[in-house]
Amino acid sequence: MVLGALLRFGKMFWQRDFWYDEAFTGIIARMSWSEMWWMIFHDVHPPLYYYLVKPWAGLFNYSSFGFRSFSAVLGILSIVSIYWIGRKMFSARVGLLSAFFLAVSPFAVQYSQEARMYSLFGLVSLWLVYFFLKALKTDEWKYWLGWGVLGVIFFYIHYLALFTFVVFYFVALGYKLIFEKERARENFFFFSFKKILIGKKFIIAVGFIVFAFVLWLPAFKQHLSREGLGWVPVAYLSDLPETLQFFFYGHQPGKILEPIPNEFRNLSFSLSNEKSGNLFDGSSIGLLILLVIAVGLIILWQRKKYRREVFVISTLSFGTLLFLILLSQVGWRFYVARYFMATAVIIYLLLSVVVSQWRMKGRIFVVVFYVLSLAWLKPIPYDSSWSFVRDDAELVNPQTVVIADNAFEYATARFYFGEGRVKLYNRGEPEQDFSLWIIVKKEDQIKNLDNFISKSNVIYVGAGDCHWNQYQLQPLKKVGRLQVCKNKFDF
Repeated sequence: MVLGALLRFGKMFWQRDFWYDEAFTGIIARMSWSEMWWMIFHDVHPPLYYYLVKPWAGLFNYSSFGFRSFSAVLGILSIVSIYWIGRKMFSARVGLLSAFFLAVSPFAVQYSQEARMYSLFGLVSLWLVYFFLKALKTDEWKYWLGWGVLGVIFFYIHYLALFTFVVFYFVALGYKLIFEKERARENFFFFSFKKILIGKKFIIAVGFIVFAFVLWLPAFKQHLSREGLGWVPVAYLSDLPETLQFFFYGHQPGKILEPIPNEFRNLSFSLSNEKSGNLFDGSSIGLLILLVIAVGLIILWQRKKYRREVFVISTLSFGTLLFLILLSQVGWRFYVARYFMATAVIIYLLLSVVVSQWRMKGRIFVVVFYVLSLAWLKPIPYDSSWSFVRDDAELVNPQTVVIADNAFEYATARFYFGEGRVKLYNRGEPEQDFSLWIIVKKEDQIKNLDNFISKSNVIYVGAGDCHWNQYQLQPLKKVGRLQVCKNKFDF
């Protein structure tokens, strides 16, 4: 827990700029409750995370620390939770190993440093799986009702929960068919029909989730009408090992596309040549993790050890990934790795179960190999340009108007500079329609710079040079990746 806390409150937590999604969180959480509700209704996410992070961040004056610390605390609670759950479901050894993987994984660390809902999603997922397994094993009301309540919370955090619930049903059905054969009696067909319904307690627990969904249905219909996921590529089975590598080795912050694992630095270079290429590259480590888990599960099944527990967590985790790959093939493209924190925490638990069965030397080897391979990774890059622009007294004063050169930079600048001081001149395509970008204010979008080009209290900031279409501006200062420009006739 201490190791995880130190990593989560590292340099990236303090220095990395908010990217678009984080800026979105910061902007709407600073609004009034009614304004925030309007924004959520017209966005593409459920409301629970925003309702929780707003009062927390308010304690810290809605600073970047306030928003990110909420995720960091949830990430630390996840480490404690996965240890406790691993110990209860399996053994203390499993709990310690899974807590270690969760504590040091760059993927888990990164999303515990980000002002988004993924850290909360992972924490709730752990307890959802625990209550589900206990409910299946004991069929007690308290566990089914607990699973139903947690399911409501899960749904109100992220819509990916809807697809996860489909997998939960088939896992419950498989559990009944595999582990409750002894209950079959004379009427096989009636018994099979009862299995399809799972049971009265399951139906009532699902009823909680359905009721929550019906309450949210008007907003859900509004969200369905938006075309916000057109950028997601089609997923294939070949993406599966790459996703596992992503879970254990992270990716570049702010990526909005499919999982792109970090490359290995020294190890890849020293073990490569022109003929054979890199030994460790792409998704090869992910393929190794997949192989270890698959072989380990086969051995555990043959030994009849932890059969029920392993069946539940393996089918829930890999079942969700495979289901979303299948949906992607028919046009429902939701396979975005950062959505899978709820799956990643279960994968950490699953790998720990497999490794815990090895002898001491084998367990030590896995831990040492993982730590050394993390040390061989390229450092995750990040930008801290906008915060330096804001804090540079030579560039800005309280009256300065900031013009950003694209919608992503506009969102980040609006978070750091506040309302009314940031304008958008979409440098690449000034006439582009941003009506679907609900935090891009219509009155802030500039189609041409003629009304601003002669004003002395305006700066123009972007990642390119100071030639903004037909406007030739004066470079003031390079701040990180950002070039700050000004009207060249004002000197």
